Amino acid sequence: MRPPELRNPGDTPESLDRGAPVELPKGSMKGGTIAAEEIARRVVRAIERRDLYVLTHPEQRECSRRRAAKIDAMFEEGIW
Repeated sequence: MRPPELRNPGDTPESLDRGAPVELPKGSMKGGTIAAEEIARRVVRAIERRDLYVLTHPEQRECSRRRAAKIDAMFEEGIW
């Protein structure tokens, strides 16, 4: 679904096997599945608390930390 200029080299809509298992990079988010009822409960709770995000898996924590650190680094002198 990406525009051609943002696709990975060699990836074209015709070359992708949508039924193939997805290989996750090492360190990527992994976790179990959550029942739809539990997701619904968490979403409603987040709305009631006016949370900005609905975080469903504890594995998201490290990913969020890395992202926040990258964003924070953009404020370093010389980046502006």
